[in-house]
Amino acid sequence: MSLADKTNGIWLEIIYNGDEYEGNLRERLEELVAGTGLEILGIKNNRLRETILGRINEDEELGDLEESMVFERCLKSKNIPEEKWPQLLNVFQEVVLLLKDEQD
Repeated sequence: MSLADKTNGIWLEIIYNGDEYEGNLRERLEELVAGTGLEILGIKNNRLRETILGRINEDEELGDLEESMVFERCLKSKNIPEEKWPQLLNVFQEVVLLLKDEQD
């Protein structure tokens, strides 16, 4: 019998530091805890974050950056041609505004 079988209401914050890129990490973890008393509150995929952000210095954290800065770094890390950036940034800004309006 495992801990997940014995208890209810355990909250988890998971930090992934693996060397492999795990694009579907959340889905895989949700499948693992399905039907248990475990609930995933947050997942930090440090590998993905470092790949996308390309940290400038050790003190830089995702929460310190504006949404548009993170998106630009994603575009750069995925080698999206710079001539496509303005259109993609405009669409991104529209989505951000819509999400903020929904939260208000």
